[in-house]
Amino acid sequence: MAERHYHEQVQFTKDYVLGFLRDHFEKLDELRVLEVGCAEAGLLAVLADEGVEVVGLELSADRVALARKINPQLNVLHGDITDPLINKLFNDTFDLIILRDVIEHIPDRDRAFDEINKILSPGGSVYITFPPRFSPFAGHQQNGKTLIRYFPWLQCWPRFFVHTLCSLLNETDHIANMVVENGRIGLSIRQFLRIAEKHNFNPHHVDFFLSRPIYTQRFGWKQRSFPNLPFLSELFVTGCEVILITKNK
Repeated sequence: MAERHYHEQVQFTKDYVLGFLRDHFEKLDELRVLEVGCAEAGLLAVLADEGVEVVGLELSADRVALARKINPQLNVLHGDITDPLINKLFNDTFDLIILRDVIEHIPDRDRAFDEINKILSPGGSVYITFPPRFSPFAGHQQNGKTLIRYFPWLQCWPRFFVHTLCSLLNETDHIANMVVENGRIGLSIRQFLRIAEKHNFNPHHVDFFLSRPIYTQRFGWKQRSFPNLPFLSELFVTGCEVILITKNK
């Protein structure tokens, strides 16, 4: 499963992320890049092949071990972005910090942004993607093996309902617990923009997707954008893609 996820990261980076970064950063190969929550470091492997100086930070020790095994030349570190001493791991700041589908899983987002500010170079950018908390599949139920994967907005239902439904459908406890937890700590679009502003960031680029880019690879669904409509965006946007820059830069 983990190695399959690595290959998915590599392919998605080649198909989409690399082009997106080149469109928004003219001298990509001159940037120093950190990916927070890099998992098996598939994105970093592709960027490194393009001549980009990359570093990865991952909370899971098992994923760090696998990333190092697959690409021993990569600098993948084990650590928590909310650790007040995390900046001690790095010998320099970064021009671009990437969090792909990570910020919604971090309960203490204020601490995360505090630490990001410490390690971001002057004039640097933060590239963040996430599914909004109240979007149809923010619970990640689509990763289930049963009919549960087709139930939208499941993370918005009470814990008892989620566990009962998963039990009736013979879905694993892991999926049920994941849906409940993602619903509990998920991040709405409004909350995200408020936290970013609080920590001195402005959105430089924002895209909303009815069908997010990764769904093309995973499910064969065509990528589709969605307008920024209050309330409706929170309910129907399956993915947000944002580049943040500091206000005083």
